[in-house]
Amino acid sequence: MKKIYIFIFLIIIFIILIFQLKEPEKAEVNYQVVKVSKQSFELKLIERGTLEALRFVQIKSPILSNRAKIIEMLPEGSVVKSGDIIARFDTKAFLDEVTKWEHKIKITKSNLIKAQKEIEIHKTQSKDNIEKLKKSIEIANINLDNIKNGKGVVKFNELKQRVLQEKRKLELAKNELKDYDSLYKKGYISKRERDVSEDKLKISEENLFIAKDRFQNYEKYEWAKEIKENSINLKELKESMQNRVVENSFKLENRKAGLEKEKSLKLYYQNELQKAKIDMSNCNIKAPINGVILYNLIPKNGKVSKVEIGDSIWQNQSFMQIPDTSKMVVKTKIREVDLRFIKVGLNVNIILDSYPNKIFRGEIDYIDTIAKKDKDSVNIKYFDIIIRVKNEDKLLRSGMSTRVEIIYNKIIDKLSIPSSAIHYENSKVYVLINSKNPIKRYIEIDKIADEFISIKEGLSEGEEILIRGG
Repeated sequence: MKKIYIFIFLIIIFIILIFQLKEPEKAEVNYQVVKVSKQSFELKLIERGTLEALRFVQIKSPILSNRAKIIEMLPEGSVVKSGDIIARFDTKAFLDEVTKWEHKIKITKSNLIKAQKEIEIHKTQSKDNIEKLKKSIEIANINLDNIKNGKGVVKFNELKQRVLQEKRKLELAKNELKDYDSLYKKGYISKRERDVSEDKLKISEENLFIAKDRFQNYEKYEWAKEIKENSINLKELKESMQNRVVENSFKLENRKAGLEKEKSLKLYYQNELQKAKIDMSNCNIKAPINGVILYNLIPKNGKVSKVEIGDSIWQNQSFMQIPDTSKMVVKTKIREVDLRFIKVGLNVNIILDSYPNKIFRGEIDYIDTIAKKDKDSVNIKYFDIIIRVKNEDKLLRSGMSTRVEIIYNKIIDKLSIPSSAIHYENSKVYVLINSKNPIKRYIEIDKIADEFISIKEGLSEGEEILIRGG
């Protein structure tokens, strides 16, 4: 029995081998005949890539410190136009500041009016006081001059004249007494009459003494005293005026300083009010360009997570971004072995997965200078490249997947065959020549593309070959 099983197994193996050997002959039925001809075609490198915006416009808080608290945001992915409001900050703190600074400005304006009026009043009062002092000095000058050259001289002369008068009276009294003594001795007058004359003499002597005393006292003391008093009064008035001028000037400068202080305060409050109003207007965050809203990661409580409503944003902290889709690029990579085919400026066809029937045009803008290892194979290295794309139809969006066709050469009117015509045998390439019994012919190929292969040797134009078809 064991030998029978072995025999049956061998028969089955033999049948399978025969079936496999005859399979290619059945496949020949699907061959098609084509003629070798001259063709023009492009040589391409095909890669996968991702669309990105060349520039991302960062949305930042212009508000000082971290007082910008988000109370509203458009959902991530929202399509916006330039000028659209995309986020709002809480305005309460800034409304309070606006009210505070407006109140302070109102008080300052009142203080300014008051200070200006006080300055005008001070100027008027100072002018009046100075005028009064000037008049007092003028009167004091007149009084002093009057004492020195007017009234004082008159009184001096009057007292001096009085002394002379008293001297004359005394001489008359003496002569009269002398006459009365002679008459009394002769008995013509009584003793009483003679004594009356003597009394007159004594009175004249006393009057002369008093007149001399008054004259000397006035000359030596009273007149000098009056001159001195009036001189001192004049000096004091002049000094008083000088002091008053200095005092008035000092007070005026103080009042002007107070006025300038109020002006400075008003300017400061106005600036702060303007800042508060700007902060308030900055609470409405507007899109600077057309595009799609993307949320940024921000640090929160020692961690990093996407921005959300309720977060407080620091000044100049970026919390959202909008890709600038007016300038788009495709980021892809090229194998190290294909690096020799490309250079900056090469034309590129870009086909989006979302628009498979539309070709977008681009060109290589950047080739990285450092090779990177492929994550899937340590033996393969690649270079990052950036392709600039024209977004004329405004259909491109950041993150779209693309097929990239890098056109690195063009074959113009060269003898070519379809790619499906070639067969490989070890390291050789052959085609099947059309005949009753297809003939295998080895050829030497030149350039290989997706659809066509240009021929160096082995075929002539017009020859018929077989291609796999169906």
